[in-house]
Order: sequence, then C-alpha cells, then structure tokens
Amino acid sequence: MSTSKEVTDRSVGGYNLDERDIEKAELASPYSWSSTIVEPSASTKSKVVGMEQSEAIDPSLDSKRSTLHAVEDFLSRTASAIFPRVARRLKDHYKRKEMEKEMLRELYSKLISHRPSIKEYPPGWPQLAALLHSEDNFAIFRRFGMTRCRVLVQLQAEIQLLEQQLSELDHEDYKTPDRSWRLQMADIEDGRAPYHAAQRSLLKKLQEKFLAYDQLLLNEQKLRELGPVKSNDHLSVYHWIYREKPLGPGQYNWINHATDFVPLSRTDRFEYSILNSFFKRIFRSKNNQQGIVNHYSESTVSAAAKLISVLLAVAVLVVPVFILLWIPETRAWISATVLISVFVFSALMSLLTEARVQEVLVGTAAYCAVLATFLGNTQAGSNLR
Repeated sequence: MSTSKEVTDRSVGGYNLDERDIEKAELASPYSWSSTIVEPSASTKSKVVGMEQSEAIDPSLDSKRSTLHAVEDFLSRTASAIFPRVARRLKDHYKRKEMEKEMLRELYSKLISHRPSIKEYPPGWPQLAALLHSEDNFAIFRRFGMTRCRVLVQLQAEIQLLEQQLSELDHEDYKTPDRSWRLQMADIEDGRAPYHAAQRSLLKKLQEKFLAYDQLLLNEQKLRELGPVKSNDHLSVYHWIYREKPLGPGQYNWINHATDFVPLSRTDRFEYSILNSFFKRIFRSKNNQQGIVNHYSESTVSAAAKLISVLLAVAVLVVPVFILLWIPETRAWISATVLISVFVFSALMSLLTEARVQEVLVGTAAYCAVLATFLGNTQAGSNLR
C-alpha cells in the first residue's frame, strides 16, 4: 500500500476523516488538536492511575468516606431539629415582649386620656377642689386684698410706734451727757445700762415686726403681679357652685368677690380670644363629661393660635408689598397703604400680645423701616403722580 497517496480512515469521535484534513487542521491550530480530542492527556492518565493505586493500597478509604457521610448526615439532622426549635422560642419571646409593650401603651393612653368626673368625688369641698383642679383656667383663688392691706396697715402703725419710741430714747441719750456715749457703743451689757436694755428690746421687736411686714408686703406684690382673673373663668366656677350647691349654708360668700380673685395659670391673650369666639365649639374636648362646665383641648387651642399668628404675621408683611406691586402707583395710594399697614401692625401687636408700650414702638419702627426699604428699591426711577 502506498502511504503518500493512499487515504486511510481515522476514527475521531465516531467520524471518518481524511488524513489530509487532519494534517491541515494540525497545521492550522497551535495546539495538538488530534491528541486532545482523540485521547486523554498524560496528566489525566497519571491522576487516574494514582487514584486507582491509592485505592488499591488503602482499602479503608471507603469506610472513611462512609463515616464522613454519616457524620454529615447526623449534623444536618441535628441542625434541622434544634434550629427550628430555638427560632420558635425566640419568636415566641419577642412576641410576648411586643404584646407587653402594646398593653402598657394602651394602659398609659387610657391613663392620660381619662378625665375623672367631678361626680366621682365626695360632695362638698372635695368636689369643689376637683372642679378647680380640672382646668388651669378654673384654678382661681381669693387674694384677700382688702384684708391683707388691713394687716399691712396695722403692722405699719405698730412699726411706726416702735420707731417713735426708739427715736425718743436716742434723743434722751443724746441730750444727757452721761449717757451720750451709749449711742456710740454696741457691746454694753444689759445690767450695766438699763436704758440701753430698753433700746435693745425695741430693736428686737422692730426686727420681728419687719420680718412679718416685709414678707406680707412682698407676697402682696407677687399676688398683684398675677393680675385679675378672667371674667368668663370666674363665671364658670360661679355657675357650677350655685347649680350644684356642694357646700353647706353660708359657705358660698367667698365666690361673690369677683374682683378679688387671682389665677394660678395665665392664659395667652390670643388663645383666650379664640375660646371666646364662635370657634370655641371646634376646640371642645371629647371627654367633656359635665354639662355645666365645658372643657377644651389645650393642645388644639395652642396649635390653632400659633397657626393664626403665623398667618397674620405673613399677611401684615406680604399684603402691603403685593398692593404696592400690583396697584397703579400714585403718591396718595402709596401713602394710604403704608399708613394703614403700620396702623394694623401696631394694633395687632398691642391687642394680641402682652407687649409694653416701648416694645410696640420699637416693633412699629422696625416695620416702617422694612416698608421704607422696599419702597426705596421698587420706586427708584419711577414717575409718581
């Protein structure tokens, strides 16, 4: 057979290929195409042979593998049995904690939202105290201004008499040469100087009187600074007392002195005006249990007052600017706009706040400066009529 021209068949992967085609493929590819496809490499053969030899040398390898599989199976079964149980216990624990927190929140919400009814207290002074405690506006008490002034006048008269006696003793010592030296000494014993002992007695009495007088005087000043009670608050307490009549006969005279009461809590003037307007039905509390006395939500009233205050402040600042921008410009119109704006600002600041006169003047001056600055920037170069 001629090898140069004869075509022989090679079985490569089940295909019959010409030898020339194989040679062309080998020349075209940088790798040994026929060897990598047709038969395994020498390294692979050596690994297989090594594994076969190791198995032949170590017959216990199969037992080790089986033991390893058994351990893995045991661990997987143990984990599948323990982990779900631990996870379930943790879930139950956190669930109980969450339920306890929810119960505490509900209990606390009931505590803060529950308003005890006045009827729950015994009739008499306990019910009256419950009414005065139910709202900050109802915490009103008599100042006893007339009686306090009477006590102050009495103490003042007693101090004046003691002062006169002390002055007479001092003048006697001054006029007597033998005793004038006692006016210059402070360490004379009472037994050696009887006149000096009388002066010391007067000084001690004056000290006691001054302590009582000063304390009463300062307390009267603090009570006067609280200001008078709002007429509507006193009227609410007055109506409740005379409709419920919780006290005995002759125990209601103290409520008749309407101008002698002072509040323990001061209500903002703007909030008070809201409660006396036709909007007061909106702010009435849902927990209102007494038909005679109406309770209002303090948080709602405070929020509404702040919102209205912001709207008024923005309107006072912005509305004049819009008017000056969009209305035809004349000197008369600009003057009227500025005058009305300043008047409205001053009126709102005086009526809705507790600002003093000097504070109103300073605020009005600052507002005028803002308007003047705006006019100076917008009217530059314009022809006014």
